[in-house]
Amino acid sequence: MKNELKNMFTEHWKYLAVNAACKLNLFDALIVPKSAKDLSQKLQASEQTLTHLLNALCNVGYLNKSDNQYALTKKSKLLTETHPDRLKYACMNWAGEHLTAWQNLDYSKRRNSVCDRKLQRQNQH
Repeated sequence: MKNELKNMFTEHWKYLAVNAACKLNLFDALIVPKSAKDLSQKLQASEQTLTHLLNALCNVGYLNKSDNQYALTKKSKLLTETHPDRLKYACMNWAGEHLTAWQNLDYSKRRNSVCDRKLQRQNQH
């Protein structure tokens, strides 16, 4: 139970990493497997920083790495532009006001703020 709680405390970084990858069009750029160097050039991003993100995405099952090449998994294919059931924009959209509302839940409950009302609308759907 203690480990379950510890894991829950850090779950948010997984979503934030996936959201960042969507914003960078990282999954779209990996339709064909690439090295971190090739990908950093394509995305005009720091190779070192991008490598940290790529490895984090590998650790949570969104990418595979073999022979210094990063490749999509079934899960990450859903986050590309070309997938017929794509969820890329849902991922990016939910990072906006929904994430802000949940991050401010304690404040909004005390103040009956706009964030609280947005959460109420979200939960009605």
